[in-house]
Amino acid sequence: MLVVLKPLIKLLILKFGNNLKQIEIKLNTLNTIIMGYYIEEDSKGKHIGTSFMEKCNALVDDGAILTRDDNFQENLVVVVDNGWAAAAGYVYSEKEFKTFKRPDGRPKQWFIYNHAKELSGYTKDHN
Repeated sequence: MLVVLKPLIKLLILKFGNNLKQIEIKLNTLNTIIMGYYIEEDSKGKHIGTSFMEKCNALVDDGAILTRDDNFQENLVVVVDNGWAAAAGYVYSEKEFKTFKRPDGRPKQWFIYNHAKELSGYTKDHN
């Protein structure tokens, strides 16, 4: 990832000079575009695990409801099995939903989770 970011950081420095605040804002925006918003703890502050099953079980234990609806909904979370580790992503928009919904060979489980927005750190600034 750093190899990809080095040319971008150089471009940002050229554009914004020493204005570190502007560079930080651009990098945070880029990070959100690349990484999205993820949930690592439940509403009690407990780590939800690393594996696909650990994350799914922790979300259900914290009140998440399994859904198989093919439409975007508020408070939607997708747990994606990446093999070595899983990710619980907050699906904050229709666009994000379509991106996660694309078939890519990875197992995915969908939940409605009332704590999704707050626990993911979502801000409208990066929409």
